[in-house]
Amino acid sequence: MKTLEATWVGVVWLLATLSGSAQAPAVTLTAKSAGITGGAQYYADGDFIGSWTDPGAKLQWDLTVGEPGTATVELTHAVAPGCGGSFVLEVAGQRLTGTTQSTGSWYDYRTSTLATLTLAKGRHTVTLSAGPFATAPMNVREIRLRSEERRVGKE
Repeated sequence: MKTLEATWVGVVWLLATLSGSAQAPAVTLTAKSAGITGGAQYYADGDFIGSWTDPGAKLQWDLTVGEPGTATVELTHAVAPGCGGSFVLEVAGQRLTGTTQSTGSWYDYRTSTLATLTLAKGRHTVTLSAGPFATAPMNVREIRLRSEERRVGKE
């Protein structure tokens, strides 16, 4: 697994301020950077994780948080008609549960906002698991953690 640096108020905040961005800083956990255990596969040609047929499969990312804060969790995924099911996203001792619904096809990606988490400074593992599900739970493109800190003016 690759380690992604997530500094809500520090470096990422500074980069967002310097670039003049009005959006909150975010960390993107990509399909390519996931550690995959069990029956799921990364597809480089479409940049997604699919063929998730094993209810025991897990996707994991290492995350280092430089400063404590809150973050909104977004999941970009696709689900074919007749497929989908339950999933669990765990990070920093917090457990988010949800259910995927058809997005139209395995390649029609939608971004869903899951919840807001509180993240302490330090290293964390982000884990996405699924089950029960019909055929396969989803294709995963990315998980995004968007800081709740907003830039209000140029410093």
